[in-house]
Amino acid sequence: MIFNFPFRLLPRLVQLLRLADWPGLPATRFRRPGGSGWRQRGKATAPPNRYETLIRKISDGIHLVDAAGHIVELSDSFCTMLGYTRDEMIGMHISAWEARYSETEIMAMLPRLLADDTELRVFETVHRRKDGSTIPVELNNRAVTLDGQRFILNSARDISNRLRVRQALQDSENRYRQFFENNVSIKLVVDMADGNIVDANSSAARFYGYPKRRLLAMRIDDIECLTAEQLEREQALAHAEQRDYIQSRHRLASGDIRDVEIYSGRTELHGRTLRFCIVHDVTERRRIETQLQLAASVFENSYEGILVTTPDNRVININPAFSRITGYSLDEIIGQNPRILSSELQDSEFYALMWKAVAEHGFWRGEIWNRRKNGEVYAEMLSISTIRNADGAVQYYVGVFSDISAYKKLEAELEHIAHYDPLTGVPNRRLLADRMHQAISRSQRYQQPLAVCYLDLDGFKPVNDRYGHNAGDRLLIEITHRLDTLLRANDTIARLGGDEFVLLLSDLAHAEEIHIIMERVLDAVNQPMIIDGNTVSVSASIGVSLSPPDEADADILLRHADQAMYRAKECCKNSYHLHDPEQDRQIRRHHDKLRRITQALEQNELALFYQPKTDIISREIIGMEALIRWHHPELGLLLPAAFLNDIHGTRLEITISQWVIEQALRQMSAWQHQGHQISVSINIGATHLLHADFMQHIVQALARYPEVAPAQLELEILETTALSDLQQASHVLDNCSALGVRFALDDFGTGYSSLAYFRRLKVDTIKIDRSFVLNMLDSTNALDIVENVVRLAHGFNRMVVAEGIETIEHGALLVLTGCRICQGFGIAHPMPADEVVGWSRQWNAPATGDAMPPGLRPQDIPLILAAQSHRKWVNRLIEQLINPDLDDATELNDTDCAFGRWYRSEGLSRYANLDEFRDIGPLHQHIHRLARELVPLSRAGHARLVQERIPEIQQVHTQLLICFAALVKRLSPVRPALLPPRPQ
Repeated sequence: MIFNFPFRLLPRLVQLLRLADWPGLPATRFRRPGGSGWRQRGKATAPPNRYETLIRKISDGIHLVDAAGHIVELSDSFCTMLGYTRDEMIGMHISAWEARYSETEIMAMLPRLLADDTELRVFETVHRRKDGSTIPVELNNRAVTLDGQRFILNSARDISNRLRVRQALQDSENRYRQFFENNVSIKLVVDMADGNIVDANSSAARFYGYPKRRLLAMRIDDIECLTAEQLEREQALAHAEQRDYIQSRHRLASGDIRDVEIYSGRTELHGRTLRFCIVHDVTERRRIETQLQLAASVFENSYEGILVTTPDNRVININPAFSRITGYSLDEIIGQNPRILSSELQDSEFYALMWKAVAEHGFWRGEIWNRRKNGEVYAEMLSISTIRNADGAVQYYVGVFSDISAYKKLEAELEHIAHYDPLTGVPNRRLLADRMHQAISRSQRYQQPLAVCYLDLDGFKPVNDRYGHNAGDRLLIEITHRLDTLLRANDTIARLGGDEFVLLLSDLAHAEEIHIIMERVLDAVNQPMIIDGNTVSVSASIGVSLSPPDEADADILLRHADQAMYRAKECCKNSYHLHDPEQDRQIRRHHDKLRRITQALEQNELALFYQPKTDIISREIIGMEALIRWHHPELGLLLPAAFLNDIHGTRLEITISQWVIEQALRQMSAWQHQGHQISVSINIGATHLLHADFMQHIVQALARYPEVAPAQLELEILETTALSDLQQASHVLDNCSALGVRFALDDFGTGYSSLAYFRRLKVDTIKIDRSFVLNMLDSTNALDIVENVVRLAHGFNRMVVAEGIETIEHGALLVLTGCRICQGFGIAHPMPADEVVGWSRQWNAPATGDAMPPGLRPQDIPLILAAQSHRKWVNRLIEQLINPDLDDATELNDTDCAFGRWYRSEGLSRYANLDEFRDIGPLHQHIHRLARELVPLSRAGHARLVQERIPEIQQVHTQLLICFAALVKRLSPVRPALLPPRPQ
């Protein structure tokens, strides 16, 4: 009998083998794998015993392997399993049938297997049959000791059937898993004992929004929104309704709640009761069902009438509101064409356009007039919508309408109230605006002028006050009637309120026609009228704006007419005035500039720069003049001339002047804290100086900065400012002087200078206008003015300051005239406040000497002017020779130039007896001869020849300047620098 070997008894079998008195094994010749020799083993003499028979008859493939990996004993079943005879198998090496492991791997494993006889090892491998086929086996082995030798006892069992069953089970499991996982339905498996989710497919993970492993760690209560009691009631209801599903609500990971239907069944597995659930998301379906229920309710209960028609426009359904509005019942209207409601007030074109809109856009909405069953015509607001099926074909038309008859009646009443004056019945301001837009469009289209006339009654208020409001109203009605009779049919008369009317005159033949019409209007208004037995009369002041030339904009035309009306009223009343568009544009531009400057002040775009006033002999800094600048975002840094003229005489001039005073005092205070006591002068305009609050503002500003002495503040005023109101100006100056504030008279000499200034105005300083200072090198008249102003200032014991000094020569002449306090670019340009201290440190240095040579008399000033004039003449000559296209009338005759005139007149009379002077004349004549020779050559195009001879002119010029220097030295032996060097 063949039986399966219970390998758990392997240790017992080994023990039995030992007790079986096996002195040795039968002598067996076997070949080493890969070897060429044979070896003998001792032959067994003991006969086989019952245990040998037992091991050979066991169904499992028992085989005993020695330490070298050769079989020394095996069961018949092992031979059968591999297809060998017993003799073939005895001595065969393991590698001959082992298919999974190589001989090298086997030999490496043998020592480990032989070393431990306590462990039973079980593993699966593959054996190779004699015919080359392979079978899967389960191999059990253990090390044993027999007769002092170590062997490995193996049991090989064919597990082909087991693997086939296992694979079948695996395939079944895979098919189930694939069905479970890939099914679009949401599937959950829940343990009914504890509510744990033991399995879920991918659709469930996607639906609930959890990773699958997270979902498998949750309980059904984590997603179930219904309580246990609610679930029990739902299950009972499902049973009563014979439903195979329950309705519930599940919570997603996002927090959303979804309506679900759950189909479930029980199953038992490994002693556990599981519920297999299929979940259907029915949220959208429930929403649609709710909407359908709502739509049905709306259809029945809507206050608007609703009708549904087929594509061929036959009524198939209506709601109760339809019957209420039209008077037709469902039975009367079913199958009818909605044309039955037509009032015939709309023509066929109206309906054609309506259905065209429905066809193109699927929708139309508008007002329509229909007829009720009783024949009454009513207005309705109708909308028609197209309902299409899934293929896009028209399935139904739905009309929704409401009766708006009451609204139309009210609308007409409100329209009249909104657009017409209730007293006179003529258009009001709103209707006038609409008609003005239409008239303007028509005027532009047909190129015909139109006029807007703003009429205001003169003398209406006395009539109203004397005879009462009723009389005033009747007067306005009569005036309206007269104007309406006078005007043409396409003209408009409108009342804006009170006694103000507007006449809109369109389609004028020509602009001059307006004069004839205005005379008629004035005459019609001026005619007396009898009211309650009293004769009253009024006149009119009319302002007219014509388009063109005025801008064709309704608001602008009306505003311009209003402005012109006020001019007519200011003039003489009972007249009309035409608006001047160009004047208005200038006013608008001016207002725009004022708004922008105001914005600049609010946004801190304005700043103060400071220009020094210095003693050019001692180099002492007398003070700083604060000069306003505008950091314009687009135009850059703007000087005062770019914007101050725009604010002259306005309230903004006072605001900015107050800002300048505040900023200057704040800066003086900051310098004071830094250890620098610097006086500052500020320009004050006439509007601010003569303002009633000027003194109060000065007092308050000084009080805010007590560390600044009033004497440090100097206010500069123009002489024209003081002249405008000498008495008021004198009063303000006296009060400010009492505080300690100093005053300077700016730009002296440019206005009507008078000794009254020095007698009546307490000014401390006189500033000579820069135009005289700049021109005194070239103009004797300018120099005379400077000298006279200096003498006048000294005569009245006033400080004198010269503006506009730019060169050393300017400084020299000023010192000669007796003026040593100067201000100008030759000293320093205006600078930001943060640069003043640094500049002051650089400028404050020991004086290098007097500004003029000692001994040079004022009467010698023309000598310096003549030298300066000659230098300029030579520079112009050289420029003209280099570029003959310059339009320059250079005097070629030595007697015609400024220097030549001085030389032959004042020069000869003063210096003819000096040798240094006599050398100047020939050199001057020589330069002019060269000029007369080279200028024609330059104009003739001989540029190269002229270029070669220009150094000759420069050489003679240098010799002439040497002679001048010798003459000056003769007149003044010592001649240091006229001015200190300009700060770098």
